[in-house]
Amino acid sequence: MLMGLCLAPAAMALEITQFSPQGEIAKIAQVSAQFDQPAVPLGDPQATAPLKLQCQPTAKGSGRWLSDRQWVFDFETPLPAGTRCTTVATPGFRSPQGQPLTGRTAYAFGTGGPVVLRTWPGDGATINEDQHFVVRFAGQVTRSSLLAN
Repeated sequence: MLMGLCLAPAAMALEITQFSPQGEIAKIAQVSAQFDQPAVPLGDPQATAPLKLQCQPTAKGSGRWLSDRQWVFDFETPLPAGTRCTTVATPGFRSPQGQPLTGRTAYAFGTGGPVVLRTWPGDGATINEDQHFVVRFAGQVTRSSLLAN
């Protein structure tokens, strides 16, 4: 005689299905992480952030849940050129069902180095032998970086 077994479906681990931004992006104002299942109780204003964000230089902002599956971090101001950020999973973060955050949990992104936005005199101008130029960059540059590059 065969005995039927009633097995509860195995609970799936919580995973990030989409993360933005990644790589180098010139203007970054927000970080977004989407999950494959509910990661927090819907409507819980005290829900823990799933990721810890570190930027160099330091950038201020705040995180919040848009839904039970999407978390965002809004920077107070868009990140300046030359900023690098990394994220890692918050230790001990678990879904409402008790599932730990697994899979890829570390991401890196940055704004890239400063680029030249404009020079004076510009194209078509007559250039003198001892001409001086004014250069406008997309971010702060250091003297050593300017001389090296």
